[in-house]
Amino acid sequence: MQEIPFGYYLDTDTIKICPEVCKSCVSATECTTCIGTYPKHNTMCVAECPDYLDFDSNTCVDKC
Repeated sequence: MQEIPFGYYLDTDTIKICPEVCKSCVSATECTTCIGTYPKHNTMCVAECPDYLDFDSNTCVDKC
């Protein structure tokens, strides 16, 4: 079994780099952690939360 470096993920039999905004990921569309202060919205890291969501602990959450 191949060892997958931090910041990369395994896609079928190919090791690929995570998207730029992801510090770590499990696929091209699912970040596990984000770089810097980028919040996580659903499965991806975004520059800022959509207007209908608040930012809390590096995650976009429903407004109360």
